[in-house]
Amino acid sequence: MSKNLSVRIKTNVLRELDSLAALLGVDRASVVRDVINKGLETKKIDIALELYQKGSTLEKAANTTNTSLWDLIDEVKKRGITSKSDIEQTKALIIKMIAGDDENLAKKINEINFNL
Repeated sequence: MSKNLSVRIKTNVLRELDSLAALLGVDRASVVRDVINKGLETKKIDIALELYQKGSTLEKAANTTNTSLWDLIDEVKKRGITSKSDIEQTKALIIKMIAGDDENLAKKINEINFNL
């Protein structure tokens, strides 16, 4: 279901939207919808990464902001972001991905010394 939204936009931004619409051969509203959708995804990733930097796990940050864990991992790499407990969080995430709900397997993997 769609709803209407009325916003004020600066003239130069409106010109840019019209230029993009002409370039793509679509109407202005289509460009605006696309820009908003992409902007929302970017903002959600930014918020998730802020949560991660404050100590949340990547998995929890992804769930909280309804973003893809893999997208967050890619962004962490691209931006060179680190967290307080980066290595431990990564290790825990990998163990969970490998072991799933098998607690015995998770325990055995966790006991392995990876010399990190």
